[in-house]
Amino acid sequence: MLKIVLHCNIKSLQKIESELSEYFNKKNAVFKLYYVGSSSEFLSSYLPNKDFQLLLIYKNNRLSYIIKTYHNFDKNYMHMVSGTLEFPLNHETIDKVLFSNIENTHRCPYGIYNVNNKTVFRRVLHEDIEYIRRARNQTIIYLKNGKTEKTSGSINKILNELNEKYFVKCCKGYIVNIFNVTKINKDTSTIELKSGTKLPLTKANFRKFLKTYITLITGFKICDD
Repeated sequence: MLKIVLHCNIKSLQKIESELSEYFNKKNAVFKLYYVGSSSEFLSSYLPNKDFQLLLIYKNNRLSYIIKTYHNFDKNYMHMVSGTLEFPLNHETIDKVLFSNIENTHRCPYGIYNVNNKTVFRRVLHEDIEYIRRARNQTIIYLKNGKTEKTSGSINKILNELNEKYFVKCCKGYIVNIFNVTKINKDTSTIELKSGTKLPLTKANFRKFLKTYITLITGFKICDD
């Protein structure tokens, strides 16, 4: 559920609540809006509370927003995106500014992997790694920009060097960055990445992969049976 807190005067509450409710209902988004009139309560009780992802402040006919963007629920990393919206609100503006930011709040934590081979030494950000594949006695690192880097290290060696839960084996010879996955299809035994690339997902890896994905992306921990 998306928890929203709105700080404004009581006269402005109805028009803002009505517009937001209509928009999120059309999106079939599950949400709850909390109203707070006190600025001190807003700052002390709601701003630091990680349960509230979208915070809105209405003043002088402008709606300021703060969106808490979680890098990794498992490590509880968080940063914030902020800005303002002009009034009157409309669905196009809400969609472009607020909803697009909310949909892209799950970001890969900062990390660097050192690619070291006979000809190249390069530092690659974790977030730029889509997936890694072992083929013909070499390991290929596929990046979000479409480029690749090659190394002789084995899949297990690289997985240990990355040393993060969000790099997961989806099948033999493949490692994928969970934060670049958009779809898991059990029927076709595949996962789809943000780039549109589809990778195999074996039955042996499906359960562990799904549990890791849900935990890191949504913060919902699934216990072992």
